[in-house]
Amino acid sequence: MFTHVEINSFYSVLFCLSLPVVIFTLMYLAFSILLVPYVGRTIVALLIVVSAAVNYLSYQFGVFIDADMIRNVFETHPGEVKDLITPLSVTWLVILGIIPAALFLRLKIKYRPFLKEVLARLARCGICLGCLLVFLPFVYKEYASFGRNHNGIRRLVIPHNYIYATARYYQIEAQHRRPFTRLDEEAAHVPYPDEEVTVFVLVLGETARAMNFSLNGYERETNPLLSKQDIVNFRHVESAGTATAVSVPAIFSVKGRKTFNPTDAKYTENLLDLLQQTGYQIYWLENDNGCKGVCNRVPNKEMDLKNKKYCDGTYCYDDILLQELADYLKTVDKNTFIVLHTIGSHGPTYYRRYPPEF
Repeated sequence: MFTHVEINSFYSVLFCLSLPVVIFTLMYLAFSILLVPYVGRTIVALLIVVSAAVNYLSYQFGVFIDADMIRNVFETHPGEVKDLITPLSVTWLVILGIIPAALFLRLKIKYRPFLKEVLARLARCGICLGCLLVFLPFVYKEYASFGRNHNGIRRLVIPHNYIYATARYYQIEAQHRRPFTRLDEEAAHVPYPDEEVTVFVLVLGETARAMNFSLNGYERETNPLLSKQDIVNFRHVESAGTATAVSVPAIFSVKGRKTFNPTDAKYTENLLDLLQQTGYQIYWLENDNGCKGVCNRVPNKEMDLKNKKYCDGTYCYDDILLQELADYLKTVDKNTFIVLHTIGSHGPTYYRRYPPEF
């Protein structure tokens, strides 16, 4: 946080000194409310453990905790959670979470009679607020400027970040519950004269970065086969989000990037619905962490993790999609739209995404 502060005046120094006081005061006020008899101790211990896990994710992966990140938590694949369990993460959780929580649970907390306890806490909260009032008149402008220019910093303050983000996630979900919306009930396919059966295959490449394509100038030869094909390469394309739960629904949505909302998408038809309505045969082959609702109303198939040729019980190499595609194409006798959702180079266990010979 302090790396974003330029110390060039007395007020900027005062701002840096006041930050720990402000954060401590807000935490103290919150825990003064939480730490109540019978349940308070358990709640705080749980927060300590969860905070240690969030701290690990933030520190190791540069993760900012917001409502979208909480959505990822609820929609993640068990295999992804398993991949995060490493000696470092377990050690981190034990030292910073489980041990402090266990020590806290062993503490004997003596509570005064109700009225005296309330008055004592109010007095201590008043002292903390008084300390803030000493600082804030002098550094209010610095706080306003810092908050305006670095509004993402608050997403790093634990446990405020994940508590607020979780509440915000449920608030967003609750606000968007609505009847399902049809896009165009009269959509129809108008065939060309002498039109032949057409099969369209769309490959969704998980975490494919344009900067690492040799087609776009990357120094390593990462597209040796594609470069030999007569293709059209769109160089300047960006994903609507950094998470599958956002980016995949956005690709098939009628909304543009700036107006797209993943919660809205759950209650609205998408491209696949329209194509199916016009008579296209749709088939979604899934080898990643689900289609995020896009394929709920069309035929779809998850890859069989028991396939020993391509899978290890948790993940499958994307080659399995080609086998499924070849088998399915033998049955096609009408206009068809096929989606291959690859696991690509999905992290964090990148080495499990390709066979040894590659």
